[in-house]
Amino acid sequence: MKKIIVYITLAILVAACAPSSRHSGEVTGVGGTAWNEPTPYGMVLISRGSYKMGPAEKDSIWGTQQEPRAVSIDAFWMDETEITNSKYKQFVFWVRDSIIRERLADPAYGGNEVFKIEEDREGNPIKPRLNWDKAIPWRNPNEDEARAIESVYRINPITGERQLDAAQMNYRYEIFDHTEASKRKNRLDPARRDLNTDHTPDYDEIVMISKDTAYIDEDGRIIRETITRPLGSEFDFLNTYIVNIYPDTTVWVNDFENAYNEPYVRLYFSHAGYNDYPVVGVSWEQANAFCAWRTALLKGSVGRNAVVIEPYRLPTEAEWEYAARAGKNENKFPWTGNLPMAEKGCFYANFKPDDGNYVWVIIVTFAIAGLLAEVMRKVLGYKSFRGIALAGGFCAIGFIGSPLPMWLFQESYMKSIEEMGMGAEYVEGLQSMISAGSFIGMLAVAFIGGLLGTLIGHKMLKKHFEKAGIV
Repeated sequence: MKKIIVYITLAILVAACAPSSRHSGEVTGVGGTAWNEPTPYGMVLISRGSYKMGPAEKDSIWGTQQEPRAVSIDAFWMDETEITNSKYKQFVFWVRDSIIRERLADPAYGGNEVFKIEEDREGNPIKPRLNWDKAIPWRNPNEDEARAIESVYRINPITGERQLDAAQMNYRYEIFDHTEASKRKNRLDPARRDLNTDHTPDYDEIVMISKDTAYIDEDGRIIRETITRPLGSEFDFLNTYIVNIYPDTTVWVNDFENAYNEPYVRLYFSHAGYNDYPVVGVSWEQANAFCAWRTALLKGSVGRNAVVIEPYRLPTEAEWEYAARAGKNENKFPWTGNLPMAEKGCFYANFKPDDGNYVWVIIVTFAIAGLLAEVMRKVLGYKSFRGIALAGGFCAIGFIGSPLPMWLFQESYMKSIEEMGMGAEYVEGLQSMISAGSFIGMLAVAFIGGLLGTLIGHKMLKKHFEKAGIV
């Protein structure tokens, strides 16, 4: 009984403290339904902050000096890891399944109406949409269903392998340009384009807008266009895109010509063993399409609250650098210290050392050496062994192109060696060996080595030289 009295008393006190439903004459604000956006799956929160954007040192590749600038960044979510093959494959399979459902509902493939919803529960016509609750008959399909399913696949004419037809994997999506739609100059009502009441609105003004659109022509090609036309409605700010979303698996060969990457071309995206590896061969357009699909997928699962969900997007340049710095503003690298490798000699990241791109030195050295060798053969005669021997000596000089930067660019070369983690003792010892005498000695050794190699070759293949008339 005492507990009941206590509860009643508390209820009366709470009711007495509650704001009156009547107007009190004070601004108290309006209420609403509280709702918190769920933490995006697999993403981490990058807290708001500021940093100096841009390199702190002279750029090593282009030799330009970029002045760092202060940038403030609002908080944002970012994927904890790269988008994996498995996640992107979900996107590809969604597009595949949407095409199959569209065709299953097509009269040309049997016209099963259950795969497409065109009426509401009361029988009123609505905008057609695919029925994702109806499962695709992967097992035991009838003849029409089998044709619809197999239409998105192709048989490799060489191997006979059944493959997903990448050319058909087109994703269509629409993006409303809120930025352009919000600009005063683009408002539909001319009276609201200029809020200065002293100005008379020009009701005859024609506002031109540009919007992106896309369609598939009769040959199955994606045609992208930017239309410029007079503003007519809010739909003029709705941009339409059609993107072939299948990744370009041939990048393993086209971008890495000097490696045997054929297995990656065949298996990297298709084989389950690579599911947790980062997806490759995805263009900027494909990445944007993935973001649009991911947004639609999430909004479709949260119901009425979908309107308050921010869409997935690619990070800006400033956001990417801010996240990559990992809270370290003045550091040369995202990790502690200014060395690119650990004490055991393992690099912290895949990158080129700061200073020294000396490949051109090697190329130029070989070109000069080869030219001198050819001149020597020309002067002494192509049938002269003496000319061949001297040409061999000059050709060997081309090999000095690799260590040559130590003499030509001593300061920057030593700096790059030091930044690669070599100790001061090693650098000092190497620097003490660099002199005019050592350079001449290197030239002599290279020339004599090439000369001796030619003489040894002549000794071993003497009869072939004589047969060719080289004496």
